[in-house]
Amino acid sequence: MAKIVILTLTDQRDRVVDEKLAQLLRDKGHDARVRHYAMAAQESVCYEKPDEVVAPMVGSVQKLDFVKHCHDWGVTVVVRRGEAGAAREVLAKMDPERQKVIVGNFDYAPYVDLGLVWGQEFADILVERGKMPKNKLVACGPFTLDACFNRPKVSHAGKRTLLFAT
Repeated sequence: MAKIVILTLTDQRDRVVDEKLAQLLRDKGHDARVRHYAMAAQESVCYEKPDEVVAPMVGSVQKLDFVKHCHDWGVTVVVRRGEAGAAREVLAKMDPERQKVIVGNFDYAPYVDLGLVWGQEFADILVERGKMPKNKLVACGPFTLDACFNRPKVSHAGKRTLLFAT
């Protein structure tokens, strides 16, 4: 059993996904806890001393510093990207600065044990651009939509449900 801290970035988008992930990990016998990234990331690692941390995308100097410290302390670091990235054709049309925001500004691969991305195409882009080695990336699908499809069935008296994934 591993002690795992999942750091959620936004309550609107990420919290439901992170709570679902924590429950799945608990069901497998792990001690999984969800903490808010902005308010409790370093404190959680210092005081709870997890074996693993699931962190949001490394998109700032502070996040880079955090994953470096976790790595130095011997904590396994998993980065879960909250957004899809971009398709190759769309990325090619973006200006270079916007591409950096999507693909990443920092060399964080040495400090991350596993990166979770939505799709294989974006995983390939990260590998091609030298952001992460192929053996450290897993394409898992769109996490934010899991909560829409993996939920208890609710009867709406014959009404259909229409999902807009924007």
